[in-house]
Amino acid sequence: FILNALNAVQQYVATKDTKNALLQISKFSKLIRIIFEHSKESLITLEEEIHFLNLYLDFEKLRFEDKVRIHFFVSEEVISIQQNYSFPPLMIQPIVENAFKHGLFHKEGTGDLWLDLKVKDDLLYCTIEDNGIGRDNVRILTNNSKIIKEQSSRAGIDTTLQRIKIWNESQSKNGKERYLEIIDLAHENKQAKGTKVIMVL
Repeated sequence: FILNALNAVQQYVATKDTKNALLQISKFSKLIRIIFEHSKESLITLEEEIHFLNLYLDFEKLRFEDKVRIHFFVSEEVISIQQNYSFPPLMIQPIVENAFKHGLFHKEGTGDLWLDLKVKDDLLYCTIEDNGIGRDNVRILTNNSKIIKEQSSRAGIDTTLQRIKIWNESQSKNGKERYLEIIDLAHENKQAKGTKVIMVL
């Protein structure tokens, strides 16, 4: 993420777009400051997580310009509990970043990202969906020189899944086992049309 952010700033500097370069640096510095603050905490409130996600999505919107439309929905019930509900920091952002980095970055034309937060049966459901190129096409684009990057991305998802599992097992009494589900979306002709991730906390 840091490398992608700096590359985006570098691009604006190279094209002498000072206004957007300064905007990128400002948003990037705020994000880094929040990440450092959150890294000192074992738990943050849902309100803090939503604030961080809004800032992160603003940054990605600036970085991708008109290439991606972002739709962030937070249910009324989530808003009503956001100050009282806590969980470990940086649970949701890595999955959202993955959608930008893989599915939407390679998409031709304008893409869409949907992030939806809702509560059901005392569980927080976070749905991240994109209409990018799909995981199979990402694998095709990944040549031998980029295998390490692909493995790193997989390791990032595995780490997030493990963190969710540990957290849920320490908190939940309903024995729910499916913490993170990745769904490959496709048209009727089986052509990929994106990816949906459902995270349960």
